Amino acid sequence: MMRVNVYNEDLLYTEEGKFPTVSLLTKVANGQTFKGVQIRVGKPYEHGPKDDDSHAVIFWFNEEEGPEILRKIFKKVREVLGESATQS
Repeated sequence: MMRVNVYNEDLLYTEEGKFPTVSLLTKVANGQTFKGVQIRVGKPYEHGPKDDDSHAVIFWFNEEEGPEILRKIFKKVREVLGESATQS
């Protein structure tokens, strides 16, 4: 089980005064290709080559079923946020 907390101040603005960056990543592991949607909430920081320790959340998925699963999850998030806005 895993829990990730991203706090309000992380979502509002980065140090540059911009909204978080969203990027599509690709990674090959054990002969399989994976994609990742990265939401970077701070400026990039690398310990060394290929050791990215930036403040980010990455949703990794396989190329076959992953994109559709993520679309459904984010669609549900939008629905919940829309519902909560109307309940206020």
